[in-house]
Amino acid sequence: MSALFDRLRKHPDDPFDIGDDAEARALLMEVGLIDKFSKQPPSIPWFELVTYADHPTHWLVGMLFRGFPDAKDNGYVVRCYPRSQFSETQMDATLESLKHSVAPGGGFEKWISTKPTLN
Repeated sequence: MSALFDRLRKHPDDPFDIGDDAEARALLMEVGLIDKFSKQPPSIPWFELVTYADHPTHWLVGMLFRGFPDAKDNGYVVRCYPRSQFSETQMDATLESLKHSVAPGGGFEKWISTKPTLN
Protein backbone atom coordinates (compact mmCIF):
# COMPACT_ATOMS: atom_id res chain seq x y z
CA MET A 1 0.00 0.00 0.00
CA SER A 2 0.95 3.65 -0.32
CA ALA A 3 2.93 5.86 2.00
CA LEU A 4 -0.36 7.49 3.03
CA PHE A 5 -1.78 4.14 4.16
CA ASP A 6 1.38 3.60 6.20
CA ARG A 7 0.99 7.08 7.73
CA LEU A 8 -2.66 6.39 8.60
CA ARG A 9 -1.69 3.11 10.25
CA LYS A 10 1.02 4.82 12.32
CA HIS A 11 -1.31 7.68 13.35
CA PRO A 12 -4.75 6.10 13.79
CA ASP A 13 -6.16 9.04 15.75
CA ASP A 14 -5.02 11.84 13.43
CA PRO A 15 -7.09 13.34 10.60
CA PHE A 16 -5.38 13.86 7.24
CA ASP A 17 -6.24 15.96 4.20
CA ILE A 18 -4.85 15.48 0.72
CA GLY A 19 -5.44 18.66 -1.26
CA ASP A 20 -3.00 17.94 -4.06
CA ASP A 21 -5.03 16.77 -7.08
CA ALA A 22 -2.43 14.27 -8.35
CA GLU A 23 -1.84 12.72 -4.91
CA ALA A 24 -5.57 12.50 -4.19
CA ARG A 25 -6.24 10.96 -7.62
CA ALA A 26 -3.49 8.36 -7.05
CA LEU A 27 -4.96 7.34 -3.69
CA LEU A 28 -8.47 7.09 -5.16
CA MET A 29 -7.08 4.87 -7.92
CA GLU A 30 -5.29 2.71 -5.35
CA VAL A 31 -8.48 2.01 -3.38
CA GLY A 32 -10.58 1.53 -6.53
CA LEU A 33 -12.82 4.57 -6.19
CA ILE A 34 -11.67 6.74 -9.08
CA ASP A 35 -14.21 5.13 -11.41
CA LYS A 36 -17.09 5.82 -9.01
CA PHE A 37 -17.14 9.49 -10.01
CA SER A 38 -19.33 10.40 -12.98
CA LYS A 39 -17.66 10.64 -16.36
CA GLN A 40 -20.10 13.19 -17.73
CA PRO A 41 -18.92 16.82 -17.44
CA PRO A 42 -21.38 18.88 -15.40
CA SER A 43 -23.27 21.83 -16.82
CA ILE A 44 -23.13 23.61 -13.45
CA PRO A 45 -20.52 23.69 -10.66
CA TRP A 46 -20.60 20.18 -9.30
CA PHE A 47 -19.38 18.36 -6.22
CA GLU A 48 -19.24 14.58 -5.97
CA LEU A 49 -18.28 12.53 -2.99
CA VAL A 50 -17.35 8.87 -2.52
CA THR A 51 -16.30 7.09 0.63
CA TYR A 52 -13.97 4.20 1.34
CA ALA A 53 -15.10 2.33 4.44
CA ASP A 54 -12.64 -0.56 4.28
CA HIS A 55 -9.61 1.07 5.89
CA PRO A 56 -9.14 -0.20 9.46
CA THR A 57 -8.30 3.14 11.12
CA HIS A 58 -9.85 5.87 8.97
CA TRP A 59 -12.89 6.77 6.89
CA LEU A 60 -11.59 7.99 3.52
CA VAL A 61 -13.72 10.58 1.77
CA GLY A 62 -12.88 11.36 -1.84
CA MET A 63 -14.26 14.53 -3.38
CA LEU A 64 -14.29 15.81 -6.94
CA PHE A 65 -15.02 19.44 -7.71
CA ARG A 66 -15.87 20.24 -11.34
CA GLY A 67 -17.25 23.12 -13.34
CA PHE A 68 -16.28 25.89 -10.90
CA PRO A 69 -15.23 29.13 -12.65
CA ASP A 70 -11.79 29.31 -11.01
CA ALA A 71 -9.63 26.38 -12.14
CA LYS A 72 -7.95 26.12 -8.72
CA ASP A 73 -11.35 25.24 -7.23
CA ASN A 74 -11.62 22.10 -9.38
CA GLY A 75 -10.02 18.69 -8.88
CA TYR A 76 -9.74 15.83 -6.41
CA VAL A 77 -9.41 16.05 -2.62
CA VAL A 78 -9.28 13.26 -0.04
CA ARG A 79 -10.07 13.67 3.65
CA CYS A 80 -9.23 10.93 6.14
CA TYR A 81 -11.32 10.90 9.31
CA PRO A 82 -10.14 8.74 12.26
CA ARG A 83 -12.57 5.98 13.19
CA SER A 84 -11.60 6.55 16.81
CA GLN A 85 -13.27 9.98 16.63
CA PHE A 86 -16.12 9.35 14.14
CA SER A 87 -18.74 6.63 14.41
CA GLU A 88 -20.63 5.59 11.30
CA THR A 89 -23.53 7.80 12.38
CA GLN A 90 -21.19 10.75 12.89
CA MET A 91 -19.67 10.16 9.46
CA ASP A 92 -23.12 10.18 7.87
CA ALA A 93 -23.74 13.57 9.54
CA THR A 94 -20.32 14.81 8.37
CA LEU A 95 -21.09 13.77 4.79
CA GLU A 96 -24.45 15.56 4.92
CA SER A 97 -22.74 18.68 6.26
CA LEU A 98 -20.15 18.54 3.47
CA LYS A 99 -22.89 18.11 0.91
CA HIS A 100 -24.71 21.25 2.04
CA SER A 101 -21.73 23.48 2.77
CA VAL A 102 -19.40 22.75 -0.15
CA ALA A 103 -21.75 22.99 -3.12
CA PRO A 104 -25.30 23.73 -1.98
CA GLY A 105 -26.48 24.36 -5.54
CA GLY A 106 -24.48 21.60 -7.18
CA GLY A 107 -24.76 17.86 -7.46
CA PHE A 108 -23.84 15.12 -5.07
CA GLU A 109 -23.30 11.40 -5.19
CA LYS A 110 -22.30 9.06 -2.41
CA TRP A 111 -20.98 5.55 -2.80
CA ILE A 112 -19.83 3.54 0.19
CA SER A 113 -17.58 0.57 -0.53
CA THR A 114 -18.93 -1.53 2.32
CA LYS A 115 -20.74 -1.05 5.56
CA PRO A 116 -17.98 -1.59 8.09
CA THR A 117 -18.22 -3.60 11.26
CA LEU A 118 -17.21 -1.21 14.00
CA ASN A 119 -15.53 -2.65 17.09
